[in-house]
Amino acid sequence: MKSNLVEIKKVEVLSLAKIQGIVMFFIGIIFSIIVLLMELELANPFILTVLGIVIILPFFYGILGFLAGMVFAFLYNIIAKSFGGIKVQFS
Repeated sequence: MKSNLVEIKKVEVLSLAKIQGIVMFFIGIIFSIIVLLMELELANPFILTVLGIVIILPFFYGILGFLAGMVFAFLYNIIAKSFGGIKVQFS
């Protein structure tokens, strides 16, 4: 039986960074909603601060996700060149 394994030898740095940044932005939105609901439940008098955090958090997550994606792709390319890349099977 022939194997359909394909090796991922290189990852485009900006491509991975963009996708990871977008995913982390949406995770930041989910966490922001959770923070907002928790603070509303506690009847926090600093609601303006909480709203600021809710607005800033998704962008912060997105930027950090973008940067982490760049670092991961860069390191993956170095390691894959030396030791071989990840092998995946397509059916």
